[in-house]
Amino acid sequence: MKLNTVNHGDCLDFMRGLPDKCIDLGLTDPPYKIKNCGHGNTSLKSLEKYKGDALNDISDGFNLECLNEFERILKKVNIFCFCSNDQIPEIMSWGMERKYYTTILVWNKFNSIPFANGVWRQDAEFIIHIREKGATFNGNSELKKKVVQMPTNPSKFGHPTEKPIELIDRYLMIGSNECDVILDPFAGSGTTAISCMRLGRKYILCEKEKEYIDIINKRIDAENDGNLLKYHDEQMALND
Repeated sequence: MKLNTVNHGDCLDFMRGLPDKCIDLGLTDPPYKIKNCGHGNTSLKSLEKYKGDALNDISDGFNLECLNEFERILKKVNIFCFCSNDQIPEIMSWGMERKYYTTILVWNKFNSIPFANGVWRQDAEFIIHIREKGATFNGNSELKKKVVQMPTNPSKFGHPTEKPIELIDRYLMIGSNECDVILDPFAGSGTTAISCMRLGRKYILCEKEKEYIDIINKRIDAENDGNLLKYHDEQMALND
């Protein structure tokens, strides 16, 4: 098992190839299950430019067998899993049925588009924390707020569901210690890797889309060279 690697392939196949009890923390942002109820529904509004197969890849959920693999490969079950409203019941049930501490966390996107025509305003995203007794759980009452207020920003690297690195930092600090091994099997644009590099963690990433693998590797190289801000600006210029 190689550390600080970005692996190209199907996440479930990759996880099945990892040995038992080798990971300290699972932190991942898998595809959301999002209902498109037609006119008036804004759940997919921010994803309008992603059509066809690209949209299906990020709006049709993920195989919960991944959670079973996390359970096998984690030293102590400790998972932060981003999810949509529709995925909350099944992910919560998975953790609670196994008697793990299972908690809903909320990212309040206070600068979200102020639109609520027949629907709830899209100003919240959800994270399920599933934790076994004895798993790492650091931090004071400020760090452990269940609701975190943080602005959403336009994607800097061309991924439709990119998360702020400050949000990933927070959950890494809570659920892991320096030199711990973090697994993100739905790596996207690689924010987990950058956060691990800055906080002194080891990372193992998996991503099935080749275009995102290229983005992740460029971000890692830019971080190592101290030029990540410059790379941000270059990507923003390309996306405009």
